[in-house]
Amino acid sequence: MKTLRNEQRGFEIDLPKDWQPARIPSALGKDLLQYGCRDEALNFEIGPLFPEPALDDTEIEFKLFARDRAFSNLQIGRIRVAGKDHVCASYLIDDNMGRRWNKKYMIVCGGTEYALTATCNDPRWFAIREKEWDAIIRSFRPLVPVDDSTHAADRTSERYREQRREIIEQRLEMREITGTDYARAYEAVALGHYPEARDLLEKCLAANPDHLLAHKELAVVLEKLGKKRQALSQRQEVKRLAPTDGINRVKLADLLAQFGSRGAALREAQELLAQQPANPQYQALKARLMPALFSDYRLMFLGGLIALLSMDIGLATGDLWITDIWGMRLFMLMPVACMVFAGPWLDLSRTISAVIAGALYLFFLTHA
Repeated sequence: MKTLRNEQRGFEIDLPKDWQPARIPSALGKDLLQYGCRDEALNFEIGPLFPEPALDDTEIEFKLFARDRAFSNLQIGRIRVAGKDHVCASYLIDDNMGRRWNKKYMIVCGGTEYALTATCNDPRWFAIREKEWDAIIRSFRPLVPVDDSTHAADRTSERYREQRREIIEQRLEMREITGTDYARAYEAVALGHYPEARDLLEKCLAANPDHLLAHKELAVVLEKLGKKRQALSQRQEVKRLAPTDGINRVKLADLLAQFGSRGAALREAQELLAQQPANPQYQALKARLMPALFSDYRLMFLGGLIALLSMDIGLATGDLWITDIWGMRLFMLMPVACMVFAGPWLDLSRTISAVIAGALYLFFLTHA
């Protein structure tokens, strides 16, 4: 055995001589280390944790964590390290990285958690080495004596532990009501992990296409990821499942307006106001969707159309106020751009409005 001494984190532990350090990715707010050989490895994940949660709470949290990630063969236990008891757990992981037999030791000393995970790829090796792993972990010792008793009965610490317990209970309850995938996605959204949340919500909807909460949460996630057209589709699904959900319909109308379906957006606002005429949120929605005269895209579209047609008529009659051919061509680009930009606000697709404007412009060019 050899002693690994970490002055920065204030601990040392005895490891087999043939174990060598390996480079692993860093994590936000935590130190990550790995030592091992061809057959096994020990991963260190070190970070602050104060006050220390109760052992029973740690056990429940890890069971929840293991269930979310589909760990199997889970066995929870205790191990005595540095003069106190800590939680440990053995389990099997089977994912796209292969099958791995792990044993995790959740050591907490002096406001720091040392999550030590021993791992191997062979169940027979795991059966042989588990007791040796326990012995290695028992050799863990802080470099400076730690007294955790000061906060054991402290009111602030106990209040923190009660809050942590309530959060665990809420997470368990949400899984029972909404399903594991949705609950995990909800937690990922709270942490800002939007790509992970999107994948979980899509998995949830694949199993239950009419999961109302999953559609609503996915709309939020897609907007955060900048995929507003997909978010629009989710808002429409929410309307189909819950047509009386006014908040969703307000957001649906805003998205419809952003993609040029101003008429459909206005119909949403008018239907909402018909139900609740005095609702200030619905009134504000209609005000946003009723632009002033100079920002009316219908006028922009019609103005561009009239300009193009007048130029064509001028060509036919020979009565044009612009005589320079290149000047006329440049001038005609302005109404063409107005038509392409404003067409979707007439419930025309961008492609259709561009085709109309392009056809008229080409007609002008061929006759100029």
